[in-house]
This record gives sequence, C-alpha cells and structure tokens, in this order.
Amino acid sequence: MSVGMDLTISYTEGKAYAAYLTLPHKSGLKSYRQREMAPDIIVDFDHQGRPLGIEMLDPRRTTWTKLNRIMDKLQMPRLPREWVRPLRAA
Repeated sequence: MSVGMDLTISYTEGKAYAAYLTLPHKSGLKSYRQREMAPDIIVDFDHQGRPLGIEMLDPRRTTWTKLNRIMDKLQMPRLPREWVRPLRAA
C-alpha cells in the first residue's frame, strides 16, 4: 500500500502558519531525518534517504518556482501550478 501526494494547510486564528506536501511513498514509513532545502522549507526523509514530504513554515511565501527547485533536487516530477494555488489563497 502507498501514500499519494496531498497538501495540508494548518491555520490558527484564520491565518495559515504551515503547510505540508506529502510526497508519494509506501505507507508506514516514518521520518528519520529532516533537511532545510530553502529558507522555511524543510524536507522529511525516511531512513534510506527517500523524501516523504515537504514542510512549508511560511506557506504564503512559498512559490511554485521554489517548490519545483526542491522537486528537481529530490529528482522528483515537477509540480503543476495548481498545487501551489491553495498556498497563495491561505
């Protein structure tokens, strides 16, 4: 069984304070280490170094270009623009 791509935005008092983009991976895997890939953008990796998700600590400032640079570094497919539209609206 596997986990698909999903975007979760967390709010407090009506303002977005964080977002998490779950990347496709096998279910049951746990984050083993984290690496800051850009200011306020942290990637979770499993024990074998595979990316599990991307945490955005300032979602409104996270751009499509920034995320796709990270996806390139992770050797993962680039994201379509519609994946970041909810971040702009947050």
